[in-house]
Amino acid sequence: MTMMKSKINDKYKVDPAVRKFHEETIIADLHADTWMWEAFLGYNIRKRHTSFIPRNPFFNHIDIPRAREGGLNITGQGVVVNTLCKRNYLQRGKNMTERILRSIELNSDELELVTSATHAREAVSRDKIGVFLGVEGAHILEGKLEALEYFNKQGISYFTLGHFNENEAVFTSNDLPNAAKSLKPFGRELVRELEKRKIMVDIAHVAPGCVRDIMEIVTRPVIASHIGMKGVFEHWRNLDDWQLRAVAESGGVIGIMFQPHFLTNKFWRCELDTVVAHIEHCLEVAGEDHVALGSDFDGLITTPDGLTDVSKLPILTQRLFRRGYSNRILRKFLGENFLRVFHQVCGSEEEAFEKKAVN
Repeated sequence: MTMMKSKINDKYKVDPAVRKFHEETIIADLHADTWMWEAFLGYNIRKRHTSFIPRNPFFNHIDIPRAREGGLNITGQGVVVNTLCKRNYLQRGKNMTERILRSIELNSDELELVTSATHAREAVSRDKIGVFLGVEGAHILEGKLEALEYFNKQGISYFTLGHFNENEAVFTSNDLPNAAKSLKPFGRELVRELEKRKIMVDIAHVAPGCVRDIMEIVTRPVIASHIGMKGVFEHWRNLDDWQLRAVAESGGVIGIMFQPHFLTNKFWRCELDTVVAHIEHCLEVAGEDHVALGSDFDGLITTPDGLTDVSKLPILTQRLFRRGYSNRILRKFLGENFLRVFHQVCGSEEEAFEKKAVN
């Protein structure tokens, strides 16, 4: 048993030069659901947790000590309201938002709410972990466009139009009988209002027919915060090549998720190279300016071998280095692509955007 553990550790041992590069690079993960578990189980984000079940199923993926160890600088966190309880979506969404904001404030020596790329870079320069928030599912608005005002004022930066159930705005990707249906009238209003308010439109979880309509409406870059590639594994949750190109043409970015069930035909597990295959397909189809991290850590997922929690992110960087990717491409993938979109959509009018080469 000791020899087996040693072999596993050697397999994922990170070279010092790679770790140094990783530590010096801004690492942004587009989506996780860590505070959902604080709400359900009292999960303490400040305490270092350990894995107690293989592949860390469902949660226990992010806390502040392991985020520091993994080099995570910026994390997108979802405001999640379970649709199994079909009432009070809006109030529960407000409660969840306030819970996250209170926790950020209580841990202000380590965390900072960020609402633009400039703000995020400044937080990182102060050695804070930047947290940007996203509403996950338009059901939270209960069909009331004016309800968006509250979340806008609280600093929400992205809005995932769907989750796992049809809502007033969209059909969702798991709703296969309605996959080709069009965006609903409220969804059209909502997309336009999100753009007006400089909130990133997120097409993760959205049915293909609705994605098609969204891409015809938007005038700013969109994101797919946590997603896989149908070109690698045909699954309702993933994006096809047309959708990848459409996101790229908008100037947007696609976050590659870590959920084995959506990446491969093995429900419980997948290899690290499976995640790499999805990244590489996105690079090939969408281009190097449009791929990013979107782990979905703590989002009821099991984790790939080698990526059991946030502290293991340098292992992914090393694997990509060994696949021959340059520093430039890795910096884009690990954070700069997202920060570009964050700036273009959420930056203030006073912030003049200058595209800088990533070396």
